[in-house]
Amino acid sequence: MALQSISVHEPLKERCEEIKDSNGLLPTLSRDLDCLRRASGSDLPYLPFSHADKRIRYAEYAKDNFPVDCAAAAIYRNRYIVNGNILMPKLPVHIRTHKETFDRNQRVRAMHRKTLEVRSRLSRVNQITYRSAQLTN
Repeated sequence: MALQSISVHEPLKERCEEIKDSNGLLPTLSRDLDCLRRASGSDLPYLPFSHADKRIRYAEYAKDNFPVDCAAAAIYRNRYIVNGNILMPKLPVHIRTHKETFDRNQRVRAMHRKTLEVRSRLSRVNQITYRSAQLTN
């Protein structure tokens, strides 16, 4: 996997220096994650969103930084949020892919809230119609 940008990688290098333990070691990675780390040539592997805590952190960032610039979000995340255990670094493509899903879900939630009153009225009408149909049989 070729690294897309030095501007994304440099903040990660700085963050890795901060999260090293007293012996100068980063958190231990599984064999699979270590293979990904070596393939990308970085201290930690770049992984897509997969954990609820990661998605929550993205939602907090998106709320404060709308509209989301994927490159800036990746740089911010790699510099300040990565912990090497659960919160791994992201490439701009990971942010962009998650952003599309996040935006779509936000639109669905907004539409659901917007139509709540109409759906409840429709439900009452349907219940009345169903009851009157049962009484006529």
